[in-house]
Amino acid sequence: MNFNKIIFLYNTVFTERDYARFGIFLLSKFGFTIEVWQMTAVTNPKIQTNELFIQFADQRFASIRNFSHLNQIIDALNNEKQTTVYFNFLNFDFHTYKIFHQLAILNCYTILFYIASLPVPFFSSISFRNKLVLICNKVHRFRLKHIKQIFLKVFTRLFFEVAKPKLFVVGGSMAYAQAKNINSDGADVLEAHALDYDVYLALRDLEPLQDFPEGYSVFLESDFCFSPDYKTLDFNPVTTPDRYFPYICNFLRHIENERQTKIIICLHPKTYIDLHQYFPGFVLVKGSSAQLIQNAKLVIATYTTAINFAVLFRKPLILVSTDDIDVRYGAYIQATANCLGTKVYNLHSFDVKLDYVVSGVDWHYQDYIHKYIKSNSDDRYLWEIVADFLRNL
Repeated sequence: MNFNKIIFLYNTVFTERDYARFGIFLLSKFGFTIEVWQMTAVTNPKIQTNELFIQFADQRFASIRNFSHLNQIIDALNNEKQTTVYFNFLNFDFHTYKIFHQLAILNCYTILFYIASLPVPFFSSISFRNKLVLICNKVHRFRLKHIKQIFLKVFTRLFFEVAKPKLFVVGGSMAYAQAKNINSDGADVLEAHALDYDVYLALRDLEPLQDFPEGYSVFLESDFCFSPDYKTLDFNPVTTPDRYFPYICNFLRHIENERQTKIIICLHPKTYIDLHQYFPGFVLVKGSSAQLIQNAKLVIATYTTAINFAVLFRKPLILVSTDDIDVRYGAYIQATANCLGTKVYNLHSFDVKLDYVVSGVDWHYQDYIHKYIKSNSDDRYLWEIVADFLRNL
């Protein structure tokens, strides 16, 4: 098949950050016509009406098509040629199942991506306390929408044909195993790597940043209090400012004094409010996390995919949490610590007089990379690997 057009099926606001990380320029350079079908009004109306998300939208990319009704999407699919390939980033739910059905009717070539993963806890391997927390958290968050989702999956499996991917693009051996496990129709599995590895390839030969003190360290802020995702995805914030920032800041000052380093706060890309009042005396930076990690002396983190950069650049890493963070993510942070051969420190009970473990054993890092970032691909950009595969079909 001579594919010449790629359509990104996207269920949230497509931002400038997405334009960069999804390789739009690179794919265009390889001769593909690119369109992004932004379906927010159909798939997630809460995001569409939320000003916090709208401010992230980048209107400079002219090939974004916005859809306001499901029928518009179905008609657009019907008008596409068989030389179009679909990069499917949609969730399968009551808003999108008709789109999946139409993709199946038209026998469209769809691609599913497993390229952004973190360690997942195996129930048998986590502590009794974390087992209770994990179970209670799932029960607490179980809602009517989850019952509807279960019904939809059973209904479509029995009575309703939906599109299944023709290709899985995976990063890391765990993603490869997951794709193989659900791949009952003989789809191809292309071993590539996580999105973060593209950033790593772009940065590894660059000169260090010049505007920061020598021997600085970084804290990766995960926006647990104010993330716009909480409102639009109907989640409660992980914690509150008074139960989070004072404990984080006290620990960071302890590290600064003990290790004679200046800590820079790397803000989450979606941070939309000024956090200087919550991090008094610290330098806050947004948009340069990977490059700051590349040249850092030490990395401190809670739960974030930016840990991938600490691993790729072989940086010493300290993992921290609080009681509130443990309720939502404690088992997952512990799974990351287990993979990296380190510990997690709960700052609500941390004693600064005690020693703490800093990860940095190379074989642990290499194992993490193999499992969650890159297992069997060469050092080319992800989208170059995908483009070459499509051109050779």
